[in-house]
Amino acid sequence: MASAELIEAFIDAIRTLVLLGLPLVLACVVGGSLMGIIQSATSIHEPVLGYAARLGAVALVFYLMLPSFTQSVLSLAERVFR
Repeated sequence: MASAELIEAFIDAIRTLVLLGLPLVLACVVGGSLMGIIQSATSIHEPVLGYAARLGAVALVFYLMLPSFTQSVLSLAERVFR
């Protein structure tokens, strides 16, 4: 591969990483924040509830976006290994 092709492949890999990771991180932040608000309002301070909310939010987003994630990774692999 030429130097320009390697740089383009690297940029595509970084873009794919961000597009895959950003929804999962946002789901974790939103799930944890909502559970923190609920725990503060109800005076229930159990750490497991926050972890469960984050895990549930990440699992839901991963399940809903799995076709998109798969397509992104496959297109990147096709571009790199051609």
